[in-house]
Amino acid sequence: MKIRFNIHFHTIWGQTLYITGSIPELGNWNIAAAQKMQYTDGGHWTFELDVPGTDIRTIEYKFCLISPETPWRPQSTVRWEAGNNRIINLNELKNNTTLTVSQVEFQDETPRWKGGGVAIPVFSLRTQNSFGIGDFEDLHCMVDWVKATHQKIIQILPINDTTMTHTWIDSYPYNAISIYALHPLYLRLDA
Repeated sequence: MKIRFNIHFHTIWGQTLYITGSIPELGNWNIAAAQKMQYTDGGHWTFELDVPGTDIRTIEYKFCLISPETPWRPQSTVRWEAGNNRIINLNELKNNTTLTVSQVEFQDETPRWKGGGVAIPVFSLRTQNSFGIGDFEDLHCMVDWVKATHQKIIQILPINDTTMTHTWIDSYPYNAISIYALHPLYLRLDA
């Protein structure tokens, strides 16, 4: 019999999702023997467990995040999910079947980061030093204002070069010629 675990969780900074639990195949709660889950895509992790043909009738398990050692953090760190142990009752499962445990979320007590901010097109940032349309140098004043108003985020609307036909069609800001080329319209010539 097999159990396939599917969990949705977005990890950060090289963290890896593991599963451990009350049977030897899950490490007997020993974090060093925990099973590494496989990342698929879009924050989805999976692990398939072959359940031994023993008289085990329930399995308790939990997920944990392990961050690797880094130069600024000499030891790997472990973060267990919150809440009670998860339990699977095997009494109703038959041999040669696969139980899929899905729609599972990592029970995380860490508060999610939240921050207020502003979305603004550069052409609306007009200072006394700009040429009247706003330019990249005006972003310095915007940063100062965002800091003074205790905001955390500035989202700048598209600033990529769109000059292709040298007609009015080039004014469409989402038709960039390159993701690397900044629009020359926003340059401050004296800077």
